[in-house]
Amino acid sequence: VQAAVKAYLFWKGRLPEAEACVRRYAEQIRTEAPRDAAGILCHPACPGEERIWIDSAFAVTPFQLFAGLAFGEEAYVEDAFQHTAKMVAVLRDPANGLLHQAKNFSGELPGRITEDHWSRGNGWGIYGLTELACHLPANHPRRDEAVTLYRDLLEACAKVRNGQGLWHQEMTEPRSYVETSGSALILYAIGAGLEAGVLEAVRWRPVFEQGLAALLVYVSEEHDVFHTCDSCLSPGRGTILDYMARPPVLNDSHAFGPVALAMGQAYLLGIASVTRA
Repeated sequence: VQAAVKAYLFWKGRLPEAEACVRRYAEQIRTEAPRDAAGILCHPACPGEERIWIDSAFAVTPFQLFAGLAFGEEAYVEDAFQHTAKMVAVLRDPANGLLHQAKNFSGELPGRITEDHWSRGNGWGIYGLTELACHLPANHPRRDEAVTLYRDLLEACAKVRNGQGLWHQEMTEPRSYVETSGSALILYAIGAGLEAGVLEAVRWRPVFEQGLAALLVYVSEEHDVFHTCDSCLSPGRGTILDYMARPPVLNDSHAFGPVALAMGQAYLLGIASVTRA
């Protein structure tokens, strides 16, 4: 995440001293990082097992995108697009359009994909697509594809939000708890799309505002964040029940960034105050 921030600030001319660092790691990711047979970045600890996981869309795609835009290096931009687009193609559930988290992590049959529709996993995926859809230049040859992938995943997420306007740990199962990190990442994606003009305000702004009000129910006046899933990567056998069994915790390390992102978009959209739902 810090690397993506450095790349963004360098692109915007705010951190010129990061040039060598950004160039080095962008090139290293493009040419040296382990990949599966499809060219998707895979877990470096065991590259031969071709383990891919949607979390890396959050970690890698924005960095490569901003590095590419900063240097005018189309190879980095293409790497950013292909990494997330290919993962979405592999991990997308055709029945509902939502994403599964991972492939080849269960230790069972090669090629096995987790059965979940995990909120934070879908948040990681939509984050990568958001940065592509909102920051690729209007005339870029990949922009229309990126916007389509982004809108398609948002539409799938919208179909399973609850009556509060938030999302559950297992997004298709309302008996699971409301999960704040995934909810906040999806809300960020909506807010960023509204700011960039790639979402229709008449439809999506009410969704954004309703979700913000509901999210604040889980954030205390002291800025504690409740109902964030404990760190999670293909738990057990990767079944829906395994994901539902992951407990919500107070102030998990994943809790704060997504909330800050969502609230930052509220500020950028001129939403001065939100009343808790």
